[in-house]
Amino acid sequence: MHIFKMIDNDYVLVDYNEAANKILHGKLENYLGSRVSELFRDKPKVISSFKYCYENKTLVRNHFTYFFKSVDELKHVMVEFQFIDPDFILVHYEDITKRKLAQEELKNSRAKYHSLFKHSPLGIAIFDKEGKLIDCNPMSEKITGYTRAELINRNFKDFPLFSPQYFSLFNKNIKTLEKAQRSELSEIQIKKKDNSYSWILYQISSFDLDEVPYYQCIFQDINALKITEKNLEDSKESYQNLIESVPDLIIKIKPNGNILFASPQVKELLGYTSNSLIGTSYFDLIHPADLGLFKKTQKKAIETGDPISLEYRIKKLDGSYLPVGGRGKLINDQGKLRLLGVIRDISDKKTTEKLLEEKLELESLISNLSSRFIFTDDFNEALQNSLKELADFINANRSYIFLFDEDKAFMSNSHEWSAPDVEPQIDQLQNIPLNHFPWLIKRLEEGNPIHVTKSAKIFSEIKSYFKFFETEFIKSILMFPIFLNEELSGFLGFDGVEKTQKWNQKDLSIFQIAADIIGTSLERRLTEKTLTESHNFLDGIISSIPNLMCIIDPEYQLIWVNDKTQNMYKENIIGKHCYNVFRNSDEVCKNCPAEKTFKTGKMHQQEIEYLYKKDDTRIINTNSNVISKSVDGEAELVVIIGQDITQFKKTEKEFLKAKGKYQFLFEQADHGILIFDPDVNEIVDFNKKTHNSLGFTREEFEREFNSFSDSKIFNNSLQNHFNKVKKNKKDAMEIKIRNKQGNTIDVAIFSHLFTIGKSTYIQSLLVFDPQYFNSVFKQMER
Repeated sequence: MHIFKMIDNDYVLVDYNEAANKILHGKLENYLGSRVSELFRDKPKVISSFKYCYENKTLVRNHFTYFFKSVDELKHVMVEFQFIDPDFILVHYEDITKRKLAQEELKNSRAKYHSLFKHSPLGIAIFDKEGKLIDCNPMSEKITGYTRAELINRNFKDFPLFSPQYFSLFNKNIKTLEKAQRSELSEIQIKKKDNSYSWILYQISSFDLDEVPYYQCIFQDINALKITEKNLEDSKESYQNLIESVPDLIIKIKPNGNILFASPQVKELLGYTSNSLIGTSYFDLIHPADLGLFKKTQKKAIETGDPISLEYRIKKLDGSYLPVGGRGKLINDQGKLRLLGVIRDISDKKTTEKLLEEKLELESLISNLSSRFIFTDDFNEALQNSLKELADFINANRSYIFLFDEDKAFMSNSHEWSAPDVEPQIDQLQNIPLNHFPWLIKRLEEGNPIHVTKSAKIFSEIKSYFKFFETEFIKSILMFPIFLNEELSGFLGFDGVEKTQKWNQKDLSIFQIAADIIGTSLERRLTEKTLTESHNFLDGIISSIPNLMCIIDPEYQLIWVNDKTQNMYKENIIGKHCYNVFRNSDEVCKNCPAEKTFKTGKMHQQEIEYLYKKDDTRIINTNSNVISKSVDGEAELVVIIGQDITQFKKTEKEFLKAKGKYQFLFEQADHGILIFDPDVNEIVDFNKKTHNSLGFTREEFEREFNSFSDSKIFNNSLQNHFNKVKKNKKDAMEIKIRNKQGNTIDVAIFSHLFTIGKSTYIQSLLVFDPQYFNSVFKQMER
């Protein structure tokens, strides 16, 4: 506070308080007696405020930004000028520098926020506690298809963005904000304004503004990603089907030799399981004497991009080396360079099988149960060891697996481990009705572990059926559900010893994971068994197909052929161009169906001449179709199926020649000729003499005899005649036929029965000239 007095038409500083002195760091005493006109000569607004206050004897309030030279500081102050009789002005001012700076910073922060809000690549929507949309950014409009005006003040609960199943998930995420600041990342499908559907990834967070709660939803359009995932899955399935149907080993490695994939055929060819090779070095399997050539060839493939083909020796699981023919090609695997190879056993003699001297060691005894089930050769042994180690860890004297039957009516003890001093119970615990334990099954179906102590009421229910539980040292039971294909299919159980075991939540979580691993392993084992049976079934089908079959890549190189195709040639044709093998040509065949399939992605058919042996050309009816596509939808592999129709073509040619001669004689005959099919009661052919003699064109006569039974041309006598021929194999008689003009004429008909293949027909000779009737009947009699 400062006090000024009017002296000689100026305002003079006559007093101040300690707060005012503190603002100027104790230097205000130096300014006592100073005049306003001198102190504020560069601040006319301050001087005018003094004048207005004094002349109008009123309160004046103004905000000033003033540089205090005495302390070398720029400050924001709020100043009040108050007139005091008779000639004093009391000046009170408040330092609001910090407040102004905070306001400026808030203003800048809001500007940045609005810029980020407006230009964010993610959709941002803000709504209140009731669900009403308060604000949204431009990306929200783009993703949903609605304008901001259409979205603002709309309640998401009533808005047609969500289907009922996704609305409940969205609402559930909002409710989680009662306990957490933000929800989990979730995926839902929304309905856009144009009625199309799109997938989004979103997260909801809460915040307070002026003590009012609001929600902020940040979301991203992932529809393209979901489509890509689906295409990749379809491509992967097609690729896997091809891999499983090809008899050769297919392997994928990095340029440094690390194995990324080995097809199931590796088991039969080399003795390894596919999973056991993943992550190991392929170079370690190649014979040291061949390794240099292999690396040199691989380097050339990387530099040129050309396919490679070479022979080398590869190490089998039993330590012996197998001669193989390998053909590889560089591929772009999701932006990474990989070498895809097809490996075939090319040994000329069978390799003596050796007994496996060593079993695969498990990477860990207890730290990783999943590894045990992935790499083991004996599932039951792995499960038995796991049961023992789990029981040791939890201090139980018995551990076991119960599995339900297919109808979920009975359960049986499938696996058991028990301590040396505990009698095994597995033989007694078979085919137990599930309806004896409704409470237990209900809890397990809900995914809850069961911990039953001896003092619990349910313990008596269990003990009444399992007499084993009457033993005194059984104090508690622990069970964990096992799910197969998301259905409760059994449980993992433990019996406690010595005292009632109190397991904490961490223990239960660990053993539920163990139960899940066992369930997954059982499910995988069932799946592998089903896949193996399916593979053997398909392999049997392919082997039994008598047609020529092969698979080619976009370079028209053979990567697989069936036995029928390979047996046509002495040398191995894998890796060679199909047009060179089948037609002894240096370029793609004219009208090649495979070429059309690579271009269109559709099935095509063409008859092509194949060179079988020297001077032996075969006509093959060739069909081609896509069996594998790349990520971008282009055909990667095409299957060609061919049927040898050489003999058929020869027969067809001879038939057409004979048919031409017959047709000439048939049409030039002096008398009418009819061919009748007695099985369907229809006339199937006739010559020119037949319809001309009756005054019909061929088309008119066809229309008449297509409805033979209702025809106005013939009467019942012709039908009776055909019935006699069927019975006696021949017949001759005189019948009446109506011509086009409606007149009835006499016709002599001579018919006999003949067969073509397994079909029987009647051929009839129609004589329209009466002078020939007698000669026809005489011939019939002879």
